[in-house]
Amino acid sequence: MVNKLFDKYGRWVEMLPLPVFLIYTRVVDPAISIDWLGPYLSASVVAILVVTLLLRFQQPINPIFIGINIYFWVGSIGLLCGLGGLNRWLGELQAAGMLLFIAVIGLCLSYVAPRGFVGVRLENTELQRRWSLMLVCIAAACAYFSYQWVGNVWLSEVIPFVGLFSIAGILRGRLLSGERESQPDTNKS
Repeated sequence: MVNKLFDKYGRWVEMLPLPVFLIYTRVVDPAISIDWLGPYLSASVVAILVVTLLLRFQQPINPIFIGINIYFWVGSIGLLCGLGGLNRWLGELQAAGMLLFIAVIGLCLSYVAPRGFVGVRLENTELQRRWSLMLVCIAAACAYFSYQWVGNVWLSEVIPFVGLFSIAGILRGRLLSGERESQPDTNKS
């Protein structure tokens, strides 16, 4: 029963750390570095709970959210350890920093994760890696675009993230449909 719930609502649970962070940063004055501890820690705790829940019920984790969660964890650790330079750097990059983390984590996942960065397990691992690396390049391009528009919510935050998630979904869909089409038809005589 729980797996059926996850099949239906699991993707919504997975994204909870991001709105927690965004809502917190809009409520608290982000100019004071000590206040950033609140949004980072809140998102980190929610991310740990969500990842634990997904792993507990053996649900795959969207690779983009792995990058986002690691961004929150690194930000929290940086603030807790007094790494002011890291906090300033993340503050200067804003959404581009999160997208950069997604690209770097995506590069790692492209080589070590069974589903790659694209999030689809294929028998043809070369194809999977090639598409994963394509998605890494797209994430890096989104980070660059975001950085060019720092301060503009729509151009720096909304459009790059919507674009990245949309393209990732399209790539996954194409890989999954291509994998089904490449399966041998055993009914042919």
